[in-house]
Amino acid sequence: SHVQALVETLNAFPPLLIIGGLTLFMTLESAFPYFKHSLGRPRQRWHNVGMIGVGGLVNAALGTFAVLPIAWSQANGFGLLYRLGAPSVLTIVLGVFLADLLGYAMHVSMHKVLSLCPIHRVHHADTELDASSGIRLHPFELLYLMGVTAIVLPLLGVSVVSYLIYTTIALPW
Repeated sequence: SHVQALVETLNAFPPLLIIGGLTLFMTLESAFPYFKHSLGRPRQRWHNVGMIGVGGLVNAALGTFAVLPIAWSQANGFGLLYRLGAPSVLTIVLGVFLADLLGYAMHVSMHKVLSLCPIHRVHHADTELDASSGIRLHPFELLYLMGVTAIVLPLLGVSVVSYLIYTTIALPW
């Protein structure tokens, strides 16, 4: 069906953005270093890439469960933004901002909720920052992010297009 094809496309998109973004930014970091890394950094960078790979496997296995409710919400006109009327440029832009606000709220919650702090610590535990540090996540953090996204974005009526635009901007950033 049309929805299934869209969901499969959206599930394939984040890994492409991550691989493309990492390749671009790691190449730029090598060509124009902001600071000199320690001798052990290449090993740590590959450790980060491995962690990102595990996240990619989690996304491949479960990403559909985050995207399907958003597609369902859009197909059924369910959620806050659909109360504003038919999808328009304004609702698409508002949807991008709401997705980003949700991402920020989830990040803050991982700092404030004691049970989430240990899994989020992986994100902040890199000893030297580079392009791989920002998307270094514990698999349980990724599950938390997907679960909250699957519940909240449909309630807000964020469209698939808004979510795609947000993902396109946020992942490489």
